[in-house]
Amino acid sequence: MRRLSSATRIADQVGWSAAFFLFNSAALASLNTAGFAALAVATAVAFIAIAMNRSFALTSGVVAGASVGVTSTESVSIRRVYASTAVFSLATGAVMYVWLSLSGSAIGQAVELAALAAVMVASDSPRQILIVSGRYIQSLGLSIGYAVGGLLGFALSQLWENVSGVLWIAVLLVIAALGAMLVAVGQRNRARSHRAAHVGNLGAALALEAAYYGLAGQLGLILLFALSSDAATASLRISYALVFAPAFSLLQGLMPILVRKLSESRVGENVRQLRRLLVQWALLTTSGAGVSALLSLIWLPYFAAVNVSDLLPFLIPVGVSLVSSQILEAVVLGKRIDSGTKGLHLQRSILAGADMASQAAGVIFLGVPGLVAAISLISVVKLGLAMFYFSSIGRGSEPRDVSTAGIGT
Repeated sequence: MRRLSSATRIADQVGWSAAFFLFNSAALASLNTAGFAALAVATAVAFIAIAMNRSFALTSGVVAGASVGVTSTESVSIRRVYASTAVFSLATGAVMYVWLSLSGSAIGQAVELAALAAVMVASDSPRQILIVSGRYIQSLGLSIGYAVGGLLGFALSQLWENVSGVLWIAVLLVIAALGAMLVAVGQRNRARSHRAAHVGNLGAALALEAAYYGLAGQLGLILLFALSSDAATASLRISYALVFAPAFSLLQGLMPILVRKLSESRVGENVRQLRRLLVQWALLTTSGAGVSALLSLIWLPYFAAVNVSDLLPFLIPVGVSLVSSQILEAVVLGKRIDSGTKGLHLQRSILAGADMASQAAGVIFLGVPGLVAAISLISVVKLGLAMFYFSSIGRGSEPRDVSTAGIGT
């Protein structure tokens, strides 16, 4: 049964990742460089909002529940997730519309991309509830529908221009509605009252951390869009969205399984299993990045809009950056679930600040080479921190008050 669940979950995320990949490919085939650069920024901002929403409404409940012996299946408050999602969706759409309008984009393009960013945030939550609740078959159904929509979008992009954005929005709206129906039909809100008084503080801390950590991950793209050429922005986004996205979107989708497994290991006081899960995650992350990079060199030249020579300077730095971020995020989550760490939040805040400052300085003073150097340097620091935190997991683990779980000062 466990193997069947894992296989279903992997198939689920393969479908979801394939849909995102297909819609990005459709956009690359039908949009000019400036249009694809604007789309890149819209999806980047959406990903930051998604990370914040997941941290505030979902991960906080799982971490809090694990510390008092409650599994992730029982620790999700649907009402909290939906309220949070509504706020983040509306805020994301408003920010993107104002930004694109002020940057000179046409009103129609600004509205379309703002709507896409907002709907991306909204469509994520019902599916994440299903995943955390272990209802993988229903989540797989949503992913299959999304993938079919992506395939249709890619096919239509070969015939008409500028059709991918509107279709992408429509497909995500349908997926969000179907997901909400599945949640309403089969899921009960079993979050316990003794957690509600504590999760708020933890959720705010995790959401804030996700905000500046997500911004650090997307800042290079945003700075290039604001200060450099559309070609540089497009090349960096292609590295993220079309080279490494298939692997890392899959990993992001598997993250709820990792959260659940780590939570079960903590509840069962199995530290060895917790550490083994983190090692497996690191190996999976590294191998996925390598395979994605090699495959991209085969198929990307078929896109007329892609200049591989412009793309090559970003491949290794972006790949290493994504690997280091994924490994560090998993280890930090494992550390939080295991015992929490006083000072962890402050340390990660300093790292995110250094990451953003180095990227900003690199782009402003040296342009693309400066950004590449900054990304590479911070990646090494992240891997070093991951090894340090990993070495401390299991030392002095004991039950703790959920109100302080994972909130270092």
